Amino acid sequence: MAWNLPACGKIVRLSELMEGSSEVTGHVRILARLQSYDCIKQQAVVCNVERNCNHQLLIDTRLVEPFHARAGSVFQFLGEIDYGENAQIILRARVVRCVDGVDVAMYNKALDAQRRFFAKRNMQT
Repeated sequence: MAWNLPACGKIVRLSELMEGSSEVTGHVRILARLQSYDCIKQQAVVCNVERNCNHQLLIDTRLVEPFHARAGSVFQFLGEIDYGENAQIILRARVVRCVDGVDVAMYNKALDAQRRFFAKRNMQT
């Protein structure tokens, strides 16, 4: 067993991460739409995949450079949650991939089904 590998990321929605920030810690995986990218600061700002961008998250992209960013594209980020100045949530990305064309409604349905399955399985044990 490889002990130096990072833990797998818990799949969370961006809204869950931003609204319940104290509950979500450690390694996470999110799906988000890229709003802006600053290659000098090595930071990106993402928002909800849905049309309404009520939540924004700062992504530290130092570990995934060169990051081929396209504003408006949908990306999946895996990384660790960290807190910056003024308790701002930052995702320190270690893996990023473009997932343009993903069926977001089906993705959310599958996530809900997976959560129900794990909850049911945990109740049985």
